[in-house]
Amino acid sequence: MMKKPKGEFFIKIAVAGYGNLGKSIIGAVANFPDIELTGVFTRRDPKTITDARCSVFSFDDILNYKKQIDVLIITFGSSNDLEENTIRLAEHFNTVDSFDMHNRIGKYRERLNNVAGCGNHLSLVSTGWDPGLMSLARLYFASFMPYANVTSIWGEGVSQGHSEALRNIDGVKYAIQYTVPLAASREAAYRGEFVSAGELHKRVCYVVCEKNDRKRIAEQIKNTEGYFRGYETEIYFITEDEFFEKHTRLYHKGEVISVGKTGDNTQLATFSLKLDSNPDFTANILLASARAVDRLHKEGAVGAISIFDIPPRFFIHGEYGGML
Repeated sequence: MMKKPKGEFFIKIAVAGYGNLGKSIIGAVANFPDIELTGVFTRRDPKTITDARCSVFSFDDILNYKKQIDVLIITFGSSNDLEENTIRLAEHFNTVDSFDMHNRIGKYRERLNNVAGCGNHLSLVSTGWDPGLMSLARLYFASFMPYANVTSIWGEGVSQGHSEALRNIDGVKYAIQYTVPLAASREAAYRGEFVSAGELHKRVCYVVCEKNDRKRIAEQIKNTEGYFRGYETEIYFITEDEFFEKHTRLYHKGEVISVGKTGDNTQLATFSLKLDSNPDFTANILLASARAVDRLHKEGAVGAISIFDIPPRFFIHGEYGGML
């Protein structure tokens, strides 16, 4: 566990899950002088995890640590059981998550709002770089450029959520998914034309599995709602050696484009990200979000909120006047 100076007040956070994102949060805590890591709660056998940076506990014991946790960051996969676990825990903890299935966020937040509100806790849903940071860019562009068409482009890069969805398919040993923008559609977006997400991107999947499972797995991938259905999807079955030789980097990109005319004048605004590590960047956003949730909760806020509901000043540690 990270040691901080005694006598100072710290926001005590904990992490549920020890995957790529959980590990990145553990490493990123050092960037946040007002946050202290209570520990990580894992569904694995804690004895199998020897991470000198933190204490590791069984997820089954998490309710025994309520008094030691101000905000719980939940890092389980969106395609699997993040929703149900967060809804179960929101009665007992303030929570932050990076749920990334855009078409389900509204219903998820509504369910979570009832549970968190009854427990007098605050839950922030779907924060990260998208949804999250790029959501703010879309909101600002739509507000300040109401005449414009706002388009989001992802990639080329590795989607953690889509890769997790692949790995959750029975018979898949290892898998990764690259989101790849289509050049012609991107050019159309820059001209201010409406282009749907399905027209803008293709999904490229690399999967390790047994040969006799390939046909079934390919069919299941293409029909996975919320991830692959409706998109051009390429699937490549590779060996385990090839996977670890060529497909372990977790880079990504994101871009929001707003284009429109005011009279005879074309106005263009863009927001972009280029990430060497998707989980490392997301981890920092989740930690700043945990800080904001703690502050809002201390002011009496309860229920479920999105990034749109947080005053920007609540994310930063220290003075923010110089940001103007």
